[in-house]
Amino acid sequence: MKDYFPVGFHIDGRLHWCIWYMDDKDGFLVEGGRLKQMESEEALGTYFRSNGWAYKDRDICMVWADQLREEFKRIQETRTVDCACFLNFWNMVGDIAHTLTFDFYGDKDEVTPTYDKVFYGTNPEVLRGDGEWYTPAWDDEELEELEDVFRDGLKVLRAGL
Repeated sequence: MKDYFPVGFHIDGRLHWCIWYMDDKDGFLVEGGRLKQMESEEALGTYFRSNGWAYKDRDICMVWADQLREEFKRIQETRTVDCACFLNFWNMVGDIAHTLTFDFYGDKDEVTPTYDKVFYGTNPEVLRGDGEWYTPAWDDEELEELEDVFRDGLKVLRAGL
């Protein structure tokens, strides 16, 4: 049985309200070959309730592409990325790509070690042990991979919306 969750994508100065689901294979609701979108957060809640799905605004997953774009403008200088925000972007874009059968650079095996490093950079509590905190150090090749994943992710996201 699918579980449905509200997702907001902030990209190009606009908010897009969509619906992501968890199942054997996660994905998004689609309409007309693109992600099904609601015109507002209120409309999203109404749609959820009309389908008998639980809806709480605290459950909204936000994907901050515009915020990440600002980070990526400076990534060569700062050599940092908000791992939690970027992992969320990477995972959601990957699900968009799977749903709409798009190619996505972030799904390539060659970037799995970089994905893993982003994941560990989110410092999941279960992996922190005695309060250890992991801050990834990125080499030039990894920074280039992060930038490539982000650029391609923006293309996938825009094509899906």
